[in-house]
Amino acid sequence: MSQLQVVCGLVWREGLFLAARKRAGKTNSGYWELPGGKVGEQESVEQALMREFQEELGMEIRVRGILGSVEQAGIVNLKLIALEATCGSERPGHIIDHDSVIWVNPGYWHALRWCENDARLLGEILAGVIVTGK
Repeated sequence: MSQLQVVCGLVWREGLFLAARKRAGKTNSGYWELPGGKVGEQESVEQALMREFQEELGMEIRVRGILGSVEQAGIVNLKLIALEATCGSERPGHIIDHDSVIWVNPGYWHALRWCENDARLLGEILAGVIVTGK
């Protein structure tokens, strides 16, 4: 059975990380996520994340590396891969799949209603990443 690879970015700016809320009509609408998307054929996870940020948010990012991943079995087996990145832009140039984008203090990430896999990743990663996000 094949596995769908999806990337998400823990993108830092001035000690905060970027979160986006899925707009109405989208899967997981109203829930927060780390922006990203599907990895295309012949595409590295780093290339996929940079492309997704450019397409969906109009933002240029610099990828630092892979932080971790979670897998979800189901009709489609999914692997969500988190990459750490930085961004010089404060605001997106445009927003396609989301209705809100905010910068989150890592000490308060749990106050938002997250998509399940993003919450799993953040719970595992942030304990060790908070100091490196500066």
